[in-house]
Amino acid sequence: MCRALEAFRLGYADRTLGLLRDKRGRDANLQGVAQGHNAFEDAQQRIASPDDVAGHADVYAHNVLDDTWTSRLTSWSTEREVAEGFAGKNGVILQTTIEEMQARGVNILESPDVYEESEILLEGRIEGLQVTQP
Repeated sequence: MCRALEAFRLGYADRTLGLLRDKRGRDANLQGVAQGHNAFEDAQQRIASPDDVAGHADVYAHNVLDDTWTSRLTSWSTEREVAEGFAGKNGVILQTTIEEMQARGVNILESPDVYEESEILLEGRIEGLQVTQP
């Protein structure tokens, strides 16, 4: 990869990391998955699954147009309350950190966040996550 592009990617990751800190200064990223959601069984197995692993990675389409069914992105929040809302009473919450996702080489994308959910988007299927209850 050319140095200019690598520098841009590192700068973007640093800027994104700064945007994703929660109120306590940590970078916990949480995904609530409700019982009955198509990704619920995977979530119980510590896996975040996008709706379409071969789909688009367009943050605008995913967030603003709500086109998650054809997206290879998964939605995450830095706010536990948001994840709990998506998980509902009988769902699960997947948890990770930006540092861990960077170490694994997961593509981290800044969301337009039109619903004000402190949202970030992670690309692809991600295994080996921590699972907690709402």
